[in-house]
Amino acid sequence: ANRSYAPYSANYAGAAVQTIDGAIFAAPYAENAAFNPSLSPLQGALLHLHLAGRSFADIQQAALVESTQSLCSQKEATRALLASLGTAPLHYYGAAL
Repeated sequence: ANRSYAPYSANYAGAAVQTIDGAIFAAPYAENAAFNPSLSPLQGALLHLHLAGRSFADIQQAALVESTQSLCSQKEATRALLASLGTAPLHYYGAAL
């Protein structure tokens, strides 16, 4: 979350997925001034997973950490995207970043 680029929303967030063999793929939120092309932290983590040649079916669990001081949240979008890929649980952590 501390590596996020979020100068407009201050929505500092990071996500990670862990596969069945224990490998972890993580990414921060990458914001764009146009907002729509922003890259959610889970999208970034899934991209790292895919580039490593891994399958979404390998995901055992996921985590999202985000600032509790932001006016918006990645929580529901992360939960929805993860649910569309399977049944891996999402662990959510709000923090004062």
